[in-house]
Amino acid sequence: EQVAATWQVTDGSAWLDAPELRLIAGEALASALAAAADTVALVGATPQNQQRNTLGIFKRRPEAVNGWPSYALQGDDGTRLWHAGRCWFVGRAEECGQAKGWIKAADGSLTPEQVAATWQVTDGSAWLDAPELRLIAGEADAGTGGGDVAVTDGSAWFDAPELRCSATWEVFDGSGKRWVRVPGSLAAAAADDEVTVVGERTREEKDREGRKRAIDLEETPCKRRKGDVDERVATARSLCSAETDARYKQLIQPAVDDWMNDKLDGGELDRRKQAAREKAAAENAPLQRLDAAYTAYTAAVKARAAAESAEDEATTELEAAISAVKPSGSGEPGSSGTVKAEASPEVA
Repeated sequence: EQVAATWQVTDGSAWLDAPELRLIAGEALASALAAAADTVALVGATPQNQQRNTLGIFKRRPEAVNGWPSYALQGDDGTRLWHAGRCWFVGRAEECGQAKGWIKAADGSLTPEQVAATWQVTDGSAWLDAPELRLIAGEADAGTGGGDVAVTDGSAWFDAPELRCSATWEVFDGSGKRWVRVPGSLAAAAADDEVTVVGERTREEKDREGRKRAIDLEETPCKRRKGDVDERVATARSLCSAETDARYKQLIQPAVDDWMNDKLDGGELDRRKQAAREKAAAENAPLQRLDAAYTAYTAAVKARAAAESAEDEATTELEAAISAVKPSGSGEPGSSGTVKAEASPEVA
């Protein structure tokens, strides 16, 4: 902490001066940690709208985690913000303090509002850069211009200039029984007293998309993200491995003794090792149950995805078939859905 020289960082090919980089300790460090904002907001767009239900306002918790400040999502104490390893994470409360989560930023800043690294979100299988995602606090964005959108914690407002509604506005045309897309905001359209139709969807298409994008507010174990399930299965397997390894050593020890006494060759020892490992795993009832349940779960997930895909294809074909049926003549649809034919004039 007594270093007076200018710190440098490397970009992989050269050393660059970092005059604002400092090393602090003692009271200076404690003061820097204590200065962390009491309220922060994670705002902005995410790739494919991933993990948007975990964004919002976070309130600082009394407890520090790994020496860093920690936060809880306002209205959802089950979602936390903390630092672990080399990253800031947003994730489940029960995993608070671990190097895992749904959103992360590889940044060692002492407070979350000082994060300069690009935030990332997970889609369950990979981490995706979210360059528009930011964590703000206090008056961090005051005077930047364009701050026409803000978030509140109930007592104060925080500018969120990049926070936007990512959905496309639509209005329902009752006469045509269809949803009509509206470019821009409804407020702007109303001010211009003009709405331009740029596309349309039927109510069935709108409802179907709504079901696909629906968010479960009360998430059940069966609806947890698959990536989260995979992590939990891996953790459970690691817990079972200790018992399996202990049993394996018991089973293989006689063969090892025979090999050391030249009663077995290397090939036979390898075969007995494999047999002992399989037997140890088969005797581990919790592991067998876990593997069977995970196999069934994976099959169910694939079946559900296939069923949803099949439903979409069938619905598309059905809509096309319906659209291809044109009423003959100028008759209007009757109450039963059939087309009424016009009466032919009588010939005298």
